[in-house]
Amino acid sequence: MHLFESFAALMRKDTKALRRAALMPPLHLALPDQEFDIDKSEVINWLCSQPELRNALFTFCRNSGAIVFDKATGKWRGKDYGMVDHNA
Repeated sequence: MHLFESFAALMRKDTKALRRAALMPPLHLALPDQEFDIDKSEVINWLCSQPELRNALFTFCRNSGAIVFDKATGKWRGKDYGMVDHNA
C-alpha cells in the first residue's frame, strides 16, 4: 500500500483527528496573490497546531516504521538516520 493510502486509512480510523480537522475555520492554503509556500500556509499551520492531528501523524510514522525508538539514547529517530546523505 502506498504511504499516502496508509495515512488516509489511519485518518479514517482516527475519529478524534478527523473531528478536529472538521472544525477548521476558513483559512488560506496559499495567501492571496502569492505563490504557495507551505511555511506560510494558514491551513497547514492550523492543522499542525492541533494536538490530535500531530498525534495521528506520529502514530502513522511509528506504525509504518519510518521512525524508531532508540533504547540506547531514549530518543526517536528516522529509521535511516545516519545511513543517507541528508543534503541529497
